[in-house]
Amino acid sequence: MADFKKENDVYEFEGTSEFEKYYNEDSFYGAFNISTNSNLPHSQTYNNEFGDKSIYFINLAGKCQRLFIGCKYKIKARLEFTKRYNCWQYVPIDIKTIKPTTLEDNKKFLNSILTQNQTDSLLEVYPDVVDMVINNKEIDLTKVKGIKDKTFSKIKDKILDSYGMSDLLVMLQPLGVTLKQIESIKKLDENC
Repeated sequence: MADFKKENDVYEFEGTSEFEKYYNEDSFYGAFNISTNSNLPHSQTYNNEFGDKSIYFINLAGKCQRLFIGCKYKIKARLEFTKRYNCWQYVPIDIKTIKPTTLEDNKKFLNSILTQNQTDSLLEVYPDVVDMVINNKEIDLTKVKGIKDKTFSKIKDKILDSYGMSDLLVMLQPLGVTLKQIESIKKLDENC
């Protein structure tokens, strides 16, 4: 691809978080490796073993919610060259979590926050557990081997943090509400 794109160009694409290089809970600054099917400028190409599909990798760095490994996101980002690391990266403008729709997507997401056994136990009984949690549907834990109320409460919080925070940001950012303000409100609610 000819390099006609320049710094500060904005791109919209879907990508999957593959690796977290860094994340600071206080400043909401993170750096992640993202895979995408979009051939973006300054991306690294990987061809799968069958040679029929290329996957591209980019660096995403800036203020955003924590991205979970294996989760898919709709990303709007600005291309920028950073002198500090002597490389091109994408600075997030807007990130929206894409809800998992397949069993494989659910499995990838759950494996990023649970053990393999917990993931398998949940998906065996509730293959669409992520969607069920997001939509506040009842889940009978007596049917799930090895997961009790306390553990499921943590799982539920992680799912809602990942998907709920994304939706809140999309709704509230046009009103001038920042990620840090949303997190502050969330912490106040947890302490009540």
